[in-house]
Amino acid sequence: MRALQFIVGAAAFWISGPATASAQDDPKVNECLSSTDAATKFAACDELMRIGLATVEGQRRVVVERGRANQAQGRYDAALADYTQATTLTPDDYRGYYYRARLYASFSRHALAIADYERVLTLYQATAGGTPEERQRFMSPIETALGPLRADQAVEAHWERYLTGIQSRNAYANWPSAPLDLYRQNANAPLEGN
Repeated sequence: MRALQFIVGAAAFWISGPATASAQDDPKVNECLSSTDAATKFAACDELMRIGLATVEGQRRVVVERGRANQAQGRYDAALADYTQATTLTPDDYRGYYYRARLYASFSRHALAIADYERVLTLYQATAGGTPEERQRFMSPIETALGPLRADQAVEAHWERYLTGIQSRNAYANWPSAPLDLYRQNANAPLEGN
């Protein structure tokens, strides 16, 4: 009986959104979308994705929440995969890009973070309702975050030019391998390795 209630509640949630009373009463939906415990959130979201009841929009919501749970538990590559899946499911929705940009920024993947944040701004401006003040309240922190990211990206570009110079002069006898190669290996390493 409980399984049937879960299926009916989950189906109602994905069809009509979170305001549906039966879906709000369902523990898996509530745990996925609003639990503050990362392990509980992950398990609930993962179960919702496994049963396959979600619409594409519902899948995006669940995948983003599962990504947030993965990130909170230190599973950064899994979180990145979830956020990327969200952008694939609904490429015109800004939320997957937003959380992926935050993850990239936290690991100093500046170019990737900048690209995703700029995509968020473009998508949000194209789809957002509300007053101009509400839109500005959302966009202002992102625009503020872009400044330091762009500055860090410029420092990285300068650093790459410096390492290229060292490498071209073969002036790295005491290094384990070519300096630019070492730098790029670290910059492109899996997130869990950082």
